[in-house]
Amino acid sequence: MLLLEINIVFLLVLIIFSTFYRPFTQILASLKHMEEDMVLCLNERLLLGRLEKELTYETQSLSLIQQEGETGTFLTCQMLSVSRTKEFFLKPHKSGNGYSLYRCTKVVGRRKGINPLTPPHVKVLTFLVQPIDNQSVQMILELGLTTSERRRRTTRFIELLNGVLHEKK
Repeated sequence: MLLLEINIVFLLVLIIFSTFYRPFTQILASLKHMEEDMVLCLNERLLLGRLEKELTYETQSLSLIQQEGETGTFLTCQMLSVSRTKEFFLKPHKSGNGYSLYRCTKVVGRRKGINPLTPPHVKVLTFLVQPIDNQSVQMILELGLTTSERRRRTTRFIELLNGVLHEKK
């Protein structure tokens, strides 16, 4: 009798498993995509918030140089503090595809410091800053994950409240 009960329980477990296996794997895949989208959204918000703050409130003069075709812009910001300059630029990502965004800070009388603005698991696919007029720019930022094909593209319009734009080709 015990063997029959064990076989019936095993059969029920097998039926339940085969019924719910496909929806369960789809739910797990959806959760993974949601997590990747949240990581991209968080990194995008942090990066754009930092760039927008520095360009809007702290920049006295902004120079744009388009680099590497249509993928990137080299920004040079003369800050309100006359002795401080910040540069934003792309370097190839260590994964081989995409780029990492870096900030170089130069202060007169000190060594320059170069810091990455993107974490290692995030790559920059597009970083374009295009002038709209003397005091506003359009920033196009596309981020992707190194572990998957997920990507997120955002366009932001930034007004330079304390500075002017000097475009270089």
